[in-house]
Amino acid sequence: MDENLRKWLNGKLGMQYGWTKDGYQKLLEMSVAMQRMNDEVEKIKREPHDSFRKITMDFWRDYFKVSEDPIIEDRLYGSDPYMIIGLRKWNEGARMIHLEWKMVEEVFFDDSRAISFPFWLHFEGDVRSIQEKLKEDDLFKRLIDENGMKFEGPINCMKEIPLDEAFAFMDEGKRKEFLYAVYKKCAPLLMYVYEKCEEVY
Repeated sequence: MDENLRKWLNGKLGMQYGWTKDGYQKLLEMSVAMQRMNDEVEKIKREPHDSFRKITMDFWRDYFKVSEDPIIEDRLYGSDPYMIIGLRKWNEGARMIHLEWKMVEEVFFDDSRAISFPFWLHFEGDVRSIQEKLKEDDLFKRLIDENGMKFEGPINCMKEIPLDEAFAFMDEGKRKEFLYAVYKKCAPLLMYVYEKCEEVY
């Protein structure tokens, strides 16, 4: 197949019998056009990720009632994609306390099987003081339980958020409904943790 395609391209470029100046110029133009097309394909493919980010930012900007961007980290397109949600005040330097999505690629596009997004209440860095406080806090434990989370390690908590269909194939209304349902349920947990941070730090 690759060899046949190469022969076809050489014919289109007029270079089936060897390189020509005109054929080389056409090759450069074709290469630029293909790169532009690839760029547009990537933009189209990223639309569900962009939608996920916008819905998330809309909810948390309104919920936090602060002017700063509440999304601390947004790496939806890397090899290990994730999104962190929290207040910047509690996510600076060595102290990182936030909600975190693990953005598994197939959950955006593959609905051929049962799918879910891993979702965390995540503590990173030098947060031992708040960890010790929360370990003994009954209301914190109740909020974790109400959110269906399980403890992972000393204090990190996680759950799998199930989807009926791949996120990319939902319409915008269903995407918003899905994410807002998750955020409305877990927001009191995050805010309670931040209230405890105010007491401890």
